[in-house]
Amino acid sequence: MLLLQKLEFNNQEIADLLGVTPDAIKKSKQRLKKKLGTKFNILFNTEKMIQS
Repeated sequence: MLLLQKLEFNNQEIADLLGVTPDAIKKSKQRLKKKLGTKFNILFNTEKMIQS
């Protein structure tokens, strides 16, 4: 899932590839964000996306 996210796949595309629901992808991202904290923003460059 992390690699697909870095390749800028959206939740629906990731879910289709992995055979799960988009809600499962969303929940997985939420869990990762909670576990990684600020490292999540660095990993996915979300600060860069927010500024754009």
